[in-house]
Amino acid sequence: MSNKIIRSALEGHLKAWAAAQVPPLPVFLENRSKVPATGERHLRADLMPAETLDPSQGAQHRRYHGMYQVGVFLPENEGTGDADDLAKAIEVLFKCPTVIAKLGLNVRIMQTPSIVASRPDGAGFWMTPITIKYSADDFS
Repeated sequence: MSNKIIRSALEGHLKAWAAAQVPPLPVFLENRSKVPATGERHLRADLMPAETLDPSQGAQHRRYHGMYQVGVFLPENEGTGDADDLAKAIEVLFKCPTVIAKLGLNVRIMQTPSIVASRPDGAGFWMTPITIKYSADDFS
């Protein structure tokens, strides 16, 4: 259940920011049938949970952690400036120590997000990945 809450918290945080951009930036989420139009600037997001930890052995305490991967997708052959600007804005959106509360769970951003090398995705887009490390302690 907690991975579902974590995903919802992180997705909601990203989608609210993306909707406020001018023009709004579509966000495509995991396992959804909607696909971007040809050449449409957009974001894609994936939750990559790691193993669940039991920091207080024997107690009702589970620690969920992992990475939230956000990809900035812009049309190929238009330069890197817009991709760099959007990646930096997402880095700031998820800066450490951001805490996003959802249904009694506090999702903490554990370090500054990592922006790695951009590359073509093979489908006409230039993709810049941003990796966001998170953690959430569940005491239920």
